[in-house]
Amino acid sequence: MITARRLVPGLMTGLLGLALLAPGQARAGRGPGPALVALPPGAVAAPAVVAGANLGGTVRPQDAPPEAVADAGVEPAAPAGSEAADAPDRETAPPPVQIMDHFSIVNPEQVYTYELLTSDLQRMAAQYPDLARVRTLGQTAYGREIWALGLGTGPGTVLLVGAHHGSEWLTANLMAAMADRYALAATVGETLGGFNVNELLRSATLWFVPMLNPDGVTLSQVGLSAFPAESHARFLAWNGGRDDFRGWKANGEGIDLNRQYPAEWAYIAASPAGPSFSHYKGAEPLVASESRALFDFTLALDPEMVVAYHSAGQVIFWHFHTWPENVERDHRIAERLSGLTGYDLLPPEENPSGGGYKDWFVQTVGRPGFTLEIGRYTDGGPLPLSAFAEEWQRNRAVGLALAEEAVRLDQERGAR
Repeated sequence: MITARRLVPGLMTGLLGLALLAPGQARAGRGPGPALVALPPGAVAAPAVVAGANLGGTVRPQDAPPEAVADAGVEPAAPAGSEAADAPDRETAPPPVQIMDHFSIVNPEQVYTYELLTSDLQRMAAQYPDLARVRTLGQTAYGREIWALGLGTGPGTVLLVGAHHGSEWLTANLMAAMADRYALAATVGETLGGFNVNELLRSATLWFVPMLNPDGVTLSQVGLSAFPAESHARFLAWNGGRDDFRGWKANGEGIDLNRQYPAEWAYIAASPAGPSFSHYKGAEPLVASESRALFDFTLALDPEMVVAYHSAGQVIFWHFHTWPENVERDHRIAERLSGLTGYDLLPPEENPSGGGYKDWFVQTVGRPGFTLEIGRYTDGGPLPLSAFAEEWQRNRAVGLALAEEAVRLDQERGAR
């Protein structure tokens, strides 16, 4: 379990016994628990690949010829400290090039709904039974499951989270695409972005929570018709009377999930007095079921690092009252992420606004945590689907690079 300098009292209840490791995976201090969520028989159709127009063709992982799943040839990031990695201005980097990628299940170039995610994660777990497993972290106020998918069998663990905010649902496309692409590459023995995926996922495990806020995502994508009639007046009031919910960021109870974590929560500025489509921090930390579920899962999982994907801005946040002894380590990993994605690495703020998931993990647990903001700024609504191809190219190897880092950190922790 996580050892931290400061944990909110009473939040460890029910964490013991969670089954988070793959079959056969072991780690000092972690015992067995109940089985993960079972999938219904016959949940998987024939494993035909789906892909967007910009992203590739069709392949079945069990019989794909090497040339059908050849890597797109994207070079690995420049090492931290090199001239390329240290370039201060993103505009000086080479412009993005088009790539071709293959996905066995996920079609990421569509409005990616909660229903699609639910089906795709179950199919991944069934199609890759030796590599992937799915579980629910709990339910939202409107009964939607908060899904998590584990990929890999090694002890070095990374937790990646998407869609804290409803209107930022393109991050769920990215998370699901990563999981699918990595599973396919590992199965067919493919190298991706310079990484031997099969070998890496025997040493590390990536946990994905692609859509932490399925109620907010559904309201942003579909609108009021996806919710009970008795909730409509409440949602309209929280949305300032507007019936356009595309910019909705909160969960189904009008709480901003990324202002819910116990990291300087009392000092969060500019919070509305009550539920709202955006920025309301809640009556107290962790009252939102989604944030509490992720908090508890993180403590039980005990990951080497966490990543929260948001939009927009193409920037990376990496520091929040970071322990002095951790600054050099965290900055090195952040520079590597900047080199991979081309995103600007933001300097530490003197008085940062708290309450964020990454903020809590960095400040309290004392391990690396990062917020990556994908896409270019919009008018406050969701990123357009047309943004996916570029953001996929920038981020396709991020999970693998972090898995490599997690293996190193796990080994260092085991040696102490």
